[in-house]
Amino acid sequence: MTGASGKISQVDFLDWVSSFEWVTDTPPPEPQQEAPPASPPAEPAVVKVKTLPRPPPAPLVPSPNWNDQYWSFLASTELSVSAKGLYVAQLVKEFRLAAEALVTQLLDTPDVGFKAALESQSITTDTGDRATWFGYNGGATPGYELYVANGLCCFLWRAPTAEVWKTLGDDLRASRAVAHALELLPSAVSETLSIPLQCLVDYRGARAWIVGDLTAPEVAPLPPFGPVPVAFAAPTMAVLRHLNACPSAAEAQDLASALPPATQLLVVARQRFVWLRLRHLCGTDKALRQLRPEYLKQFPTAPLADTAAASQHLLTSVVPAAVARLETNEYFHVVDAGALTKLLHGDGINMRLLGRLYELAGLQHVRRLLLTEMVARTAKVLLRSMLRGAAQPKAVVLDLVNLVCGTSSDSVAFFAAELFPTLGAKFGLATAPAHGDLHLPQVFHALCFHVSATLSLHHVAVVSDTPGPFRAHHLLALTPTTTLLAPTTATALALLETTDALVAEGRLAEAVTNVKLGLAVEQANPTDGCRVQWCHLLACAAELSVQLADRAGAETFAQLALEDGPRWHASLAKAHVVATKLAHLKGDEQSIGAHLGRAVAAATWHLGAHHVYLFDVYMTGVDVWLDRAEWYPALAALDPCLGVVKESYGRKSIPFAEVRTKQAGILAHVGSHEEALSLYEDSLEIYELAPFRHLVGCRADCCSAIAQLLLVMQAAQPAYTTALKAHGLRQDAGDDLLASFVLLGDCATALDDPVRAIEYYTSAWRWIKAQPDVHDGAVATVQHVTRRLLQLQQTLLSPEAQQVLHKVRQHAAPASDDTLAYVAGELFGTEPGDYLQSVLEAAMDERPPPGYEIHPPLAQLRAMLELQEHDEV
Repeated sequence: MTGASGKISQVDFLDWVSSFEWVTDTPPPEPQQEAPPASPPAEPAVVKVKTLPRPPPAPLVPSPNWNDQYWSFLASTELSVSAKGLYVAQLVKEFRLAAEALVTQLLDTPDVGFKAALESQSITTDTGDRATWFGYNGGATPGYELYVANGLCCFLWRAPTAEVWKTLGDDLRASRAVAHALELLPSAVSETLSIPLQCLVDYRGARAWIVGDLTAPEVAPLPPFGPVPVAFAAPTMAVLRHLNACPSAAEAQDLASALPPATQLLVVARQRFVWLRLRHLCGTDKALRQLRPEYLKQFPTAPLADTAAASQHLLTSVVPAAVARLETNEYFHVVDAGALTKLLHGDGINMRLLGRLYELAGLQHVRRLLLTEMVARTAKVLLRSMLRGAAQPKAVVLDLVNLVCGTSSDSVAFFAAELFPTLGAKFGLATAPAHGDLHLPQVFHALCFHVSATLSLHHVAVVSDTPGPFRAHHLLALTPTTTLLAPTTATALALLETTDALVAEGRLAEAVTNVKLGLAVEQANPTDGCRVQWCHLLACAAELSVQLADRAGAETFAQLALEDGPRWHASLAKAHVVATKLAHLKGDEQSIGAHLGRAVAAATWHLGAHHVYLFDVYMTGVDVWLDRAEWYPALAALDPCLGVVKESYGRKSIPFAEVRTKQAGILAHVGSHEEALSLYEDSLEIYELAPFRHLVGCRADCCSAIAQLLLVMQAAQPAYTTALKAHGLRQDAGDDLLASFVLLGDCATALDDPVRAIEYYTSAWRWIKAQPDVHDGAVATVQHVTRRLLQLQQTLLSPEAQQVLHKVRQHAAPASDDTLAYVAGELFGTEPGDYLQSVLEAAMDERPPPGYEIHPPLAQLRAMLELQEHDEV
């Protein structure tokens, strides 16, 4: 697949990742089957980047016996975590493609000739046996059609009710939780208990549950229709304990009371139990419908014993904590629907609680993100009913997108009469939002994610352009929305989740390897049709490669992100940010400005001119310009950055103070001392507000900067007073006092108080000597302090000592290298004032004491003067 410009082909990351030393020499286990698998369909040619490793052998050929192959991979002990994850990802990909092809065939085929079309595609209808096997013959999910093809069993609801839609989602969510638990538990559990390969496919308003077909399984009765099978009890109890779905002290004989009601149990060959219809695995609650499995695992006790208390804890603790993290920008990349959904689900928060999060949020960009998500999800629900029976589904989708993302009077009326009332009922908003609260490009990207539509944005040329109106040629694809059991193995997903921790620990090479694995999984089973997650992972890999000094790898990742990333999306802005850093490393000033401009444009169009996401973009530009000593471009980049934090957090906020401090530092460097002083004082005023007084170090930094500026402006007394304040703050904070002592010494020197200056400089010298490790900055400081001490001590010498120094300066021969080295060592090991005094006393003594035979006193004095003058102490 080539990028939009055709400059570079997309890398087959499944091949790339497989080429690393992850796959063992032993081939993967093959499932036992009576007939060889059919030949796979021809894959489109993929042009490889020349610098990539040699691709591995041809990928695995999937078999219609999906479940056996899936279970055999999971049971393998000969594959590493990454290799197993890759094989399962490829299998799931083939399963997903087969499921989507089956559903689209069923729904796109007209009624006339429908039966003949099914026969031509070897799609058969089931008489009801599979409905009994899989447990959908009851009254909870009526109205389905049942088809079998290519080893798949498809339950299709062409017009599902809201209850059926949610029930099927509950089934898959619970099955996913159990499948993950089975992977993490001992192999004896997974060999007995299994979850079949399955997915949900949503297309044209219909919902289909697709499962790998089974061969004549036996339905095992469960309470109250029969006793729990003995072999099933122990592994099931282990799973329930792992999911925190029953008390940890419960025994296997208690399973009848702990077992979720209405579940289905099948027995297949080799005494394997297949567990299905797990919709009641999580406890029901009137307010939330169901608690999510992720929340059950995080709750300190088994929450199903008291779902009301668990629900209350979720609403009063977990949800406000999630809002706080969003507002403190802890999750910087959460700017789109996919990232927000993943974040909230990871915390165990159901998306039905978006309204509560919205009402708790106080920052505009967070409220807009949550409102956008609610609008997109509401529009998705409305679209389902519009699509059912529609002869031209693409036209229906275009009409909805133009209404939701437009500014016409029809759009405003649609929001007021249809969308906002539905949204309020769905998410429980007390007050209806306004149409003006939305940023339409952000709504556009969220809507495309939820309705699985790919629309071209090539008509958008500048930031001020609106998304629509869209015409038929803009709709590039309308694909099914598929919810997988899992895109790969649970252990591989857990490995990917460690990436942030690896980066925090500085293990960047391992983090890059994880990201490559994530790219392979994402390529096999894309999170979204617009390639947002794909672009995000590529940008992350490029960023990490830059930090590893792997410029070639970084350029490959960044270029792929720019080629294949979604147009006018913030994820593409991140790729441009990395490209900016690469251009800086190459010294390409023109490209620096171009990439920064494109990054700002993409993020601004997607999120608005004052979204906090732009802060990182602008600050990257500032850092690059400062590194190039381009002070005025750096100042120019800080101006819009200040506007971002002012609109996002307000003038009396920490981010605003931080940007002000950055501006002040640059202004001080270019000589605008008065303006810099004013900005530092503004920042200090913010840090001294009651909510921020705990940031003692920031207050101390501002005071120190103000004192240094006052020194430059020859206001010695105010500088000294401010430096004393900074010193007191650093003592309270337990900070590094070295710079504080030096600053006080400089202030005392400016006040012509050599005695006090000597005290401060000596304290600085002693502080350095007391540290176990002396870094390069401390070495430079001790040299400066030693020079200042020597200069100040000379002003306090007696006339006789002054005369000796004068003679040494005028008549003594230059010191030898050995003497210079010896004196430098003595000055570092002994307080400079004491050392100077002892050498002077020896020089004035007619008979110097022992120890001066190799380096006479006058030679040492000469060396001290030379070191002082040449800044080599």
